Amino acid sequence: MRPLRTPKWHILFFVFTILAGSGLASPITGIFDGGGTATVDLFNIFFCPNGQTPSGADAGTACSAASGNISLSGGTGSFSSINAAYGSASTILSLNSGSEPLNTPVNVPNFVVLNPTVGAPNIAISLTQVLGGSFLGNPLNCPMGAAAAGQICSPAGSAFELVNSSATTSSATFTLDITASDGIAADNAAGTAVFTAQFGVPYQTVLAALTGGPGGNYSSSYSATFTLEPTATPEPITFLLTGVGLLGVGILGRRRLKA
Repeated sequence: MRPLRTPKWHILFFVFTILAGSGLASPITGIFDGGGTATVDLFNIFFCPNGQTPSGADAGTACSAASGNISLSGGTGSFSSINAAYGSASTILSLNSGSEPLNTPVNVPNFVVLNPTVGAPNIAISLTQVLGGSFLGNPLNCPMGAAAAGQICSPAGSAFELVNSSATTSSATFTLDITASDGIAADNAAGTAVFTAQFGVPYQTVLAALTGGPGGNYSSSYSATFTLEPTATPEPITFLLTGVGLLGVGILGRRRLKA
């Protein structure tokens, strides 16, 4: 008696049934932009809530809350649905050098919460590290004399990279390591968030405001770019297809032996 053979279409139906019920993973990847207003002192970065837009040195309405709002736009990839509809309803947590020390792994869940009223993407952005300014190792950084184009500065213990683009204008940049998650481990992504502020004064003026006495601060608008890349975690679908492939090899091997 010939052994019973399972029709090929039964095998395919079984495989596709598993695939349909497995919740195919979709790795998080893409870029989105953000912006808002923030206040900086020697130890904190306070992201301002809606309605607060202080500007300049020692602003009387300087922001000081534990969180603020960030306006998101320009999404690609997993963030392609981010657009003007997100407005400023998304939130971002303020930073403190005591709880988020430089170059030290941290875990700050929901650092950025995407506007939940818009819908997809349902992705949480967590903070994993605040990077120290890249000019810290330069012994000639932070010249405090006359301002000039091309001067650079990362104050000791600071995340900021300050650059004088001219004798009267400057910029500040800082970088964070982040992760993105949608609740499926295989989808997780790691990336960076780069924040930049432009000033109509040289950075010497900004530093003078921060070090001029108790409560010294500087407020400015900022822009940010969040870039996420999938991690190398294999997806469940990969394991499934590998198993199906090995099953096929085994079946072919048995047929050849019988031949």
